[in-house]
Amino acid sequence: MKRCVWLLRLLPLVLVLVLAGGCARYKVTFTNQTTSTARGRPKHDQKTGTITFKDAKGNKQTVPAFSVESIEPY
Repeated sequence: MKRCVWLLRLLPLVLVLVLAGGCARYKVTFTNQTTSTARGRPKHDQKTGTITFKDAKGNKQTVPAFSVESIEPY
């Protein structure tokens, strides 16, 4: 019984950590010095030479990898 209570107390903390981990934001800086905020880590597709990410509004963006100067946590 004590173990079950302990697990129930731990469950909200685990849920918060899991949900917060997927909400990371990244700052994508392009070679023309403009920036964009990405929700989640951008993915680099080496076959097509592109980087794909969701912008701050949740729209999927795909850009050529050569046009990206840096990707940093925000």
